Amino acid sequence: MRVDPLQILTKLAAVQNIPTRRVTPPFEGLEEFDYGLRRSLDPQFDWQEFGQLLLDSTPENTLLLVEGTFELHFALFRIPDEKNTVFLIGPWTVGPRTPSARKWVRRYLGEAGEAAVQEYYNGVKILEASDFYGALRVVVDTMFGCTVPVQELKEFLPFQFHPDTRYFHEPEFQKEIPVTMLEQRYESENRILDAVARGDEEFPAVLLHDGRKTDLLLYLKNTNAEERELLLRGCLINYYAAKAVN
Repeated sequence: MRVDPLQILTKLAAVQNIPTRRVTPPFEGLEEFDYGLRRSLDPQFDWQEFGQLLLDSTPENTLLLVEGTFELHFALFRIPDEKNTVFLIGPWTVGPRTPSARKWVRRYLGEAGEAAVQEYYNGVKILEASDFYGALRVVVDTMFGCTVPVQELKEFLPFQFHPDTRYFHEPEFQKEIPVTMLEQRYESENRILDAVARGDEEFPAVLLHDGRKTDLLLYLKNTNAEERELLLRGCLINYYAAKAVN
């Protein structure tokens, strides 16, 4: 009897309460890939574009273990002998969200957005020390008939997502960056935003580019409280949306 490796993966994931799905045109049901988190933040999100980007960003003969913007984890690979099809496993988490990531979401999405992200996060399976990773590797290697290389990526390209707090229709995708640089980016952004909120007229910052760090001194002089609030909101849309809510 011939055993279907994808069925085995689906059952292994189901035991851990982790969803699986085929990602292939016309990408039906893709909006549920993260339990509907991205759909709730952006009702106008372009799922066709996202699905194609997901296909284009997944290399052949490779198992990707990736983490998205909201610290949700996924595994994905192209299915052998199935054209334009990626097998997606996830999401799961590896523990509580980090304080720096939560602060970053709160800055860009506000308290309501942070609460929504946390509510979804609470319902996602926490996968700590587990045999799931080992079993995943074995089944994928068996499917391909060789030892498949594994890439572990932080903020994988298609899972990058920076919605606007009012219209939620401008996803921004960036290339993956090293974990240490990502943490430094969060810390640097939060320090700058804290300085703006305090009304500091000059404050240190760090420029992260091409794997290098450059220390800077930023100046923000002659600004009033309203102007600083606009800077903290990120754009006029967010600023007036917050005014309307308040």
